[in-house]
Amino acid sequence: MVGCVFLVSAAPQISEAWVFDTVVLDPGHGGWDKGGLRNVKLPEKNMTLLTALAVRDRLESAGLEVVMTRETDVYIPLSDRVSIGNSHSNAIFVSIHYNADYGSSGNGVETYCGRGSAKSVPLRDAIHRQLVRKTGAKDRNPRTAGFYVLRYSNKVAVLVEGGFLSNPREAGKIATEEYRGLIADAITQGILDYRENIGGSPLPRKKKEKPEPSDESSNNSGNKKPDKDKDKEKSAKDSDKKAKPAAIKKKEDDADRDNDYPPEWRAGVVHY
Repeated sequence: MVGCVFLVSAAPQISEAWVFDTVVLDPGHGGWDKGGLRNVKLPEKNMTLLTALAVRDRLESAGLEVVMTRETDVYIPLSDRVSIGNSHSNAIFVSIHYNADYGSSGNGVETYCGRGSAKSVPLRDAIHRQLVRKTGAKDRNPRTAGFYVLRYSNKVAVLVEGGFLSNPREAGKIATEEYRGLIADAITQGILDYRENIGGSPLPRKKKEKPEPSDESSNNSGNKKPDKDKDKEKSAKDSDKKAKPAAIKKKEDDADRDNDYPPEWRAGVVHY
């Protein structure tokens, strides 16, 4: 991510009066917004999504509810990401990104909270400690910034930078499922550490149950689909055909791009 950063002093003592049960995960970028810079070959949008999905699985296994701002390669406006987070009570917000600079030597991990957001400092620091510990990456320190998703969130909110995609060596690690797994482990453990520190009770471990086939589906597994199902499929296809013309859609997308990025980040910078 490109932008001004500021080092912060030691975190204040945790004194939260609530305990969250939901984590809103925000995989950065998506769709037309690939993230990164022109010198980055590995699309940031793909790495953030894969990492967020891995974090989701770990958090759900630990017993927490998880909401994703996106689960596929789709563009979600920044305002919508914030709205998704703000709409959930007893929740925290964690945005996942990877870094880039115009050279190839930048490396290491960073974790951000919003400027003046003292309530988010303990979560930021808990995740950052685990990132450095589990990945062995260079510690670029916990930081603050005015990123849109942090500035307009009304939750405890942080943004994670898992490494530099502009650094060939670090990008090579991030491209592997094993290393992204370490990052996912770190984010998950940091969240759990934070929850424990603010007085959260032990979470019930969730077991994924395989759905049992119904008598009807087992008895009719070889039968054709009912006429009602065929009608639904036909209706869905007809709806797809009524999509907006490409020229109109492009115009709307361009308008979204201009509105989503604050003025200070529009001049050639794709990160938020």
